[in-house]
Amino acid sequence: LMKYPGFELISEIPAPEGVSSFSRQSFLLGGRVGIWGVGTNMLYLLNVAGRRWEPMLDQPVVPVQPDEDLYCSAYAGMDDGSVCGMTSDCVFFRVEPGSRHAATRRLDVRGPVMAWGPWIVNDRGRRKAYGSTHVVQRFWEVDLDTGVGRDLGDSGPAGGQVNDMLWDPEQRLLFLASYGSCTLLAYDPAKGGSFPENPRVAARSKHVGDVAQSAFTRESLRNELRRGGFFAGRWPPGHSARD
Repeated sequence: LMKYPGFELISEIPAPEGVSSFSRQSFLLGGRVGIWGVGTNMLYLLNVAGRRWEPMLDQPVVPVQPDEDLYCSAYAGMDDGSVCGMTSDCVFFRVEPGSRHAATRRLDVRGPVMAWGPWIVNDRGRRKAYGSTHVVQRFWEVDLDTGVGRDLGDSGPAGGQVNDMLWDPEQRLLFLASYGSCTLLAYDPAKGGSFPENPRVAARSKHVGDVAQSAFTRESLRNELRRGGFFAGRWPPGHSARD
């Protein structure tokens, strides 16, 4: 748990037993941050006051296989209180509101499933989808009314990918969480230009080697200019972003 904007450490929250790392993205459910635990195939909700992760389920979403690290980055908390997602080996799952069990269905999809955005902006007549390509981190938009797409240039200072985005309707800014340098960027659709002017760097971790790519969650982005709360995940013990 870190404080914005200086990223001062508030508290270290240990991973649950058996979790080797966390998924690259989080979800929000009832105002709480949720995440996938690699190594246990479980969903966890963050208890901020108790400084601990609490399991959502009584058993793994899918059985744990020996020597396999199963990831899940394509998931979301729904308005009805359920959680839906798809694992990287193409198993769709849904957890009904109040349930401690995940219903699953294996899909006939070829290749791994990973999610890097995109983010839909539907605000004051603006209906656009924003995204960023993997590795080269090229920023783009698609007008959802006309279907016309546009290359917006580089999305940040390094390669990798943008792991998550959030539209702030009050500031009318799109925030991007960049993997490559643990950087939080702000993009103003009303302005022209390209990186580094727009998007611009809003914040950057001072300890990139110690902060995982899951450092930025939607909850933390919502708080980034308000309460100052910030959640960050860490790499497995003995590892860092340099590895």
